Amino acid sequence: MLQTISLFCALLMLAGCVTGAPYEWYSMLPKEDLYQRLKPSSYKGKIHAEKVTLTPGEDRDNILSEPAALRALNMALKEAGLYADKDKATYYLNAHLVKLEFPPGIHTTILSNITYTMRNAKTNKRVFQETVRVPCTVTYREQPDFMLRYGKTMTCSMGENYAHLLTVLSRK
Repeated sequence: MLQTISLFCALLMLAGCVTGAPYEWYSMLPKEDLYQRLKPSSYKGKIHAEKVTLTPGEDRDNILSEPAALRALNMALKEAGLYADKDKATYYLNAHLVKLEFPPGIHTTILSNITYTMRNAKTNKRVFQETVRVPCTVTYREQPDFMLRYGKTMTCSMGENYAHLLTVLSRK
């Protein structure tokens, strides 16, 4: 009887790991020290992230969600001083997660490939487009549990990708 209960509990825990809920939006934010390094930009207070989409099947484990990724992107823009409310924005930014790559290795590394497209809010003309491919690695020492390390690495990769975008935009 005790073995049956133990097996049942183990299966419940395993099922929870595999089909966990998406991570919260704040886990996808760039590291805080980024914002102090950004330079003033001609985009200051002019950008609103309108949409973040995920390629179907890329988030097989339901770790990311489009609403959370959008909220994180707008918060990152706000922290960088680039954010504007939708009705006041000069530019609308869209992000599309094209692919997640998992290179083999001892540590957990994920590369996020995101295509960013920014268009003028009035003319709808595209003013910026770039695909950013950025890695993030979380070591066994940082997080020994594989499923937690995997989730942390995926959200970290999104944050690092957003950080690269903000760095590029702050140079313009």
